Amino acid sequence: MSVKQQAIPQQKKIYINFKDFVEIGKIKTELLLTDMLAYARRYQILINGNSGNAALNDCIYRLNRLETTVTRPFFIEVLRLYNESKLTLAQVTEIFLTTENYLFRRTMCDLPTNALNKIFLMLHREIIRYDTDSSTDILWPFIS
Repeated sequence: MSVKQQAIPQQKKIYINFKDFVEIGKIKTELLLTDMLAYARRYQILINGNSGNAALNDCIYRLNRLETTVTRPFFIEVLRLYNESKLTLAQVTEIFLTTENYLFRRTMCDLPTNALNKIFLMLHREIIRYDTDSSTDILWPFIS
């Protein structure tokens, strides 16, 4: 829900938000299930590190050890852009490695994690903007 609505729903209201999202958007069941399956496959990559690229899998493993689940909606969207051939595997790997570096440094400096929700929600919005206007390089800090 956080990917589609660009907001982090309350845990106890996820089902209600999901129902409203589907009903208000008049989303057809087959389209909804196809989309959910694609997102589930991307989520599986984030959990199991089965991307097919050793460097990316290693990074995913380390990110999972840091236990920063708030990054997952952002990473799911990065993987979506890769699946749609809007990012290369090298760019995706660079994004993951840069994010890992950032999160590790925050951990070492003992910075509070409460700001991460907002940071990664903002990055997610930048991905949406990048996706709708792919002529500009919105992700410039992450992609070389």
